[in-house]
Amino acid sequence: RRATAPKHRSSRGFSLVEALVVVAVLAVLAGLVIPRMGGVRRREEGAVVDRVADLMTMFAFRSSAGIQPVGILHDAASRSLELVILDIDPTQDGDPLVWQPDRLSMPVLLPEGMDLAEATEDSSLLPEGDWMVTSKPGGDRPRVEIRLVGRALEASVSLEPHALHPRRSDRQVADAREPRDLDEEGMDRERW
Repeated sequence: RRATAPKHRSSRGFSLVEALVVVAVLAVLAGLVIPRMGGVRRREEGAVVDRVADLMTMFAFRSSAGIQPVGILHDAASRSLELVILDIDPTQDGDPLVWQPDRLSMPVLLPEGMDLAEATEDSSLLPEGDWMVTSKPGGDRPRVEIRLVGRALEASVSLEPHALHPRRSDRQVADAREPRDLDEEGMDRERW
């Protein structure tokens, strides 16, 4: 009987060309996906600013057409803005008035990465933590301005005392890029 050599499994790795093709495909996909992610973030932050504007519209409507005092409440712990109404608490005897969430509007929760930079009432800066802006029906409503800063968008929403709709102004947050001295890098004669 003749002895045969044992069969070896061939273990083949990736060739350099195959690895380069995979890297090129991943680079193309990253080039398509990464810019879109910035647009998604900008749209999400824009939607939050829209909800704050809607909340301020409800504040204006309730203070001009309602019969109860109304307020915008900022809760720093929950990172939320909420419309509240001074109403009778049915759980208490003697009908005491308490601030309760408005049943017709949802609170606005600020997403991670978006902060309430500052808020003013009649040009007076409100504290950084919890605060509330109130208005009585038929009375003078204060001028309210809320400035929000996110990763992709900075926006200001302001409600004038006589207006029923707030005014919104946006500014895109620019990418932080480091300045380069092309002369120092020897690129002063590079062709553009």
